[in-house]
Amino acid sequence: MPDVTAQRAALAALCEAVPDLQVYPAAPHGTLPKEFVLIGMPTWRPPTEALCMDSVEWGVMVCVARTGTNDTITALSLEGLWPLVLTALDQAITTDSTLGGLCSHSFLKDAEFSTVTIQGADYPAQIITLTMQGA
Repeated sequence: MPDVTAQRAALAALCEAVPDLQVYPAAPHGTLPKEFVLIGMPTWRPPTEALCMDSVEWGVMVCVARTGTNDTITALSLEGLWPLVLTALDQAITTDSTLGGLCSHSFLKDAEFSTVTIQGADYPAQIITLTMQGA
């Protein structure tokens, strides 16, 4: 079984490379900043005949608070932020796809727009999916 605690901590540390960005390795509490990253729960997949190793998918949620009714400003904020997180993750994978030995290989799967509900409030978010194989 993968060490999801170590994987979560490593993903949070990679996202902290983006300056002035609050990163929550798990469910946040208290007042949330206008921009933040939340590491979601992992999706585990057992080994397959073709792959012969298990994999873990992580959702790295880049979230922004809605600025009243001005969705244009909210969208611009998110559009400016999520590529920075994506770049930090991509650079780490390019440098070491094992992410310090946490897996045999990792890669960025996709990034999709969504709305994340936290503490009863909806946050526009770009969810970056990172896959770790042979965890």
